[in-house]
Amino acid sequence: MRFLTKVTAKTILPKLKLGYNTTPRDLTELGLIKLDGGKVTTLDKFMEMENATIKGNLELGGTGVTALPDGLNVSGSLDLYKTEITALPKRLKVGKHLDLRKSKIATLPDDLQVGGDLWLAYSSITALPPGLKVGGSLNIIGTEITTLPSGLDVGEYLRMQMTKITTLPDDLKVELSIIVTDPDKIKIPEHLEYKVKKDL
Repeated sequence: MRFLTKVTAKTILPKLKLGYNTTPRDLTELGLIKLDGGKVTTLDKFMEMENATIKGNLELGGTGVTALPDGLNVSGSLDLYKTEITALPKRLKVGKHLDLRKSKIATLPDDLQVGGDLWLAYSSITALPPGLKVGGSLNIIGTEITTLPSGLDVGEYLRMQMTKITTLPDDLKVELSIIVTDPDKIKIPEHLEYKVKKDL
């Protein structure tokens, strides 16, 4: 298959299996990445696809991927489980779930949009951006996060067991429950007390 010198979303996306899972093999067949033993070795052409939209899921978990193109829009879920990625691209939009568990992610962009769950358990994340809004549940179990940002809005559950968080912000919004290891060790605003549950 031949490619233009500069790969764009317009030239590549019609060739993807829209509505299905996009896997590393699909990206390899399109010439966007190169794999060696299941690990990503070359991302150059994929990184040129700024503002690309992938309809369906993008599964890159365990591939060792280190970067994604700016403006990437994944209508389904984005799997980056156990990857080498340390920072997400600007203007990233994920329609469903974003899985960053056990990744080397250190920061999240201020303009990140996640429509479903955001899984950060046992990742290298140390802080969340102010005003972060998660459509589903937020899982920060076992991370080094010590404080929650102002304006945090979680559409379902907030799971924060095994963290060093000792105070919940007054403006925290959580639709369902806040799951913690020991409620007695956390300063909880009065209006949130009924939502805090001990992990059993």
